[in-house]
Amino acid sequence: MKKNLFLLLLLCAPLTLAGDTVSTPEPATFLLLGTGLAGMGLAAWLRKRKS
Repeated sequence: MKKNLFLLLLLCAPLTLAGDTVSTPEPATFLLLGTGLAGMGLAAWLRKRKS
């Protein structure tokens, strides 16, 4: 669980190239975050359902 949280925080951190912050449009950020969280929730639900 801690590994997944670390990866999530790492992916959500702003990307930097040579010290400059790369901006990402907010709607795309929320869409990607929501899709990722939904996928993780679905995977956990399927794993729990199988056991």
